[in-house]
Amino acid sequence: MPANQLVSIAVHSSVGMEKPVYYFIYKGFEFKFVPNWKQKPDSDALTGRFPNRLSEGECYKVMTEFLSAFSFERDAALIPSPGMITLNDFPLDKYTGYYLGKRRIPVEELLDEFYWLPAISRG
Repeated sequence: MPANQLVSIAVHSSVGMEKPVYYFIYKGFEFKFVPNWKQKPDSDALTGRFPNRLSEGECYKVMTEFLSAFSFERDAALIPSPGMITLNDFPLDKYTGYYLGKRRIPVEELLDEFYWLPAISRG
């Protein structure tokens, strides 16, 4: 069994990211964000690379926590959707999964970087 799994969810957001793809690390996990709003009216895709020891729920929680922090800082509307998991372990830059779901939130703001994510209290 591979050591890692890829988890991908569809994201509907009022923020339109300008670049074709973004790679970043959040809480020690690698992520790939692919905005689709320029090419077609589809939802964006957020994919994370997680250890197999994490459950689907734990992975989804980390991903939606990041999205929550991002949308809070931008005062953006955001809807995450359930996604898919693959137990294949390969680099994110080789993963080409995407969603054909129609965007449910119109783009109202353009941004080219994930700026100023607020710290999240473990409270």
